[in-house]
Amino acid sequence: MKFIEGGVNDWSNINALIRSHECSPDHLKSMVIWKELQLRLKLGKTIDKQEMSLMEIDRKRWRNVLTRLVCIIQSLAERNLGFRGSSDKLYEPNNGNFLKEVELLAKFDPVMDQHLARITNNSTHSHYLGKHIQNELIQIISNKLMEALL
Repeated sequence: MKFIEGGVNDWSNINALIRSHECSPDHLKSMVIWKELQLRLKLGKTIDKQEMSLMEIDRKRWRNVLTRLVCIIQSLAERNLGFRGSSDKLYEPNNGNFLKEVELLAKFDPVMDQHLARITNNSTHSHYLGKHIQNELIQIISNKLMEALL
């Protein structure tokens, strides 16, 4: 405890102080905790590892969704089709080519099906299907094409 509380000035008796500290309940408890953490780190069973794993799954899911949305945008642009209709909501008439393509893809693609299910049951508020995101994705694609051409 002397190490923790204020340090040591008695260097002639340091060996006895260290031995005393090593046998103290606080030191033994800390050693057990440290060894358990060391084992969990080796086995990959830490909270951080689990959180990182969940974040990686989420990152992959969003990458898959955005990849599909970019492909839909490219497809509509190549055919010179309009994106939006008079409605901005999924599964409504006249919601435009972009949302209709998203709905169609969701019928056959589990990634988009899961994404639309999350939107409809309100488990996500970020869905990247709105008109502002469409415009931003179109602009990003346009900038990349210009870079490639120049």
